[in-house]
Amino acid sequence: MEDKVVEILENRLQRLEYLVYGETDRPKSGPKVVESLGTFGDKLKSAVSDRQKISRVMLRLNEIGKYMDTSFANDLTMTDDVKVDIILSEEDQLTKQASGLETIKNSLQTFDSEHIKGASSLLPKLNTLSQNQLGQQENTHDATQETKELIQKYNDTITLMSKQFVHWDNIVTKLEIDLQPKTTLN
Repeated sequence: MEDKVVEILENRLQRLEYLVYGETDRPKSGPKVVESLGTFGDKLKSAVSDRQKISRVMLRLNEIGKYMDTSFANDLTMTDDVKVDIILSEEDQLTKQASGLETIKNSLQTFDSEHIKGASSLLPKLNTLSQNQLGQQENTHDATQETKELIQKYNDTITLMSKQFVHWDNIVTKLEIDLQPKTTLN
């Protein structure tokens, strides 16, 4: 049985070598793929043969692969009714996606029109407009910063003037109180 498997693998590798190198350009001195794989397989067997745990794991690789598959967990945990409920709960989203794909399919003629194909000729104009827009954006940013600074100076000036007026009001109020005639009680 193993001889048959090895023979099948050799035939497949020879076919692969033929597809890669062709009939005439095949290097004579290069290593044969079959020999390299055989050497690698022998080294792997000798490394694994002394370790029983690894040997047991290697024998169960197919089973481990089956358990690692996400569909295996879904098959164990979800009944057919639950799967149907999940699909039905996603019905609106699936319908929206289907209608979106239908819209795209119907719009293919528009996308393939001469106007869209000719859009590449407008790239120089678009680049110029983009550069103008970026310049205007920088100017706008500078103007915004300058405006913020002026508003801050205005606010500082108004705050200072308000404090000064409050101070003068306190002084005037104190002087008015001092200038009022004092009455004495008998």
